[in-house]
Amino acid sequence: MASEFEDLVVRVRDHYLEQFWALADKQSKQCTVGTAELKIKLNGASELYDRCYCVDYATNDGEIQVFEFAVDRFLLFDPVTFDCGRATLLVDHLHWDDVVIEHDLPDVPADAIEDWFNRWFDPEDAAMRQT
Repeated sequence: MASEFEDLVVRVRDHYLEQFWALADKQSKQCTVGTAELKIKLNGASELYDRCYCVDYATNDGEIQVFEFAVDRFLLFDPVTFDCGRATLLVDHLHWDDVVIEHDLPDVPADAIEDWFNRWFDPEDAAMRQT
């Protein structure tokens, strides 16, 4: 079952990335200075985890402009259930750019969320430093 879930995640990711990189390519051709996936840390209180946010595309051709990618096509599928250790995972929709996890635990282990966030968001942008 795990490989079926992984296959679904890969299909959803690829569907999303195809649209995202089309937006980034279009924006890059319309500006002199721009970047995709600009990671920022917000000042003050925020509901975002660790006050971190990733701007989809930003340009600076005399003035800063921010472009948010709005997915217009989603991959549709019937709800599926997967066993994941002692947990059962019900996936009724999956959007690559939005995660909502519902659970019945009394508390979510903070270190588990932190590890997941650091892997997927990469707040230090380690991948960029390595290239």
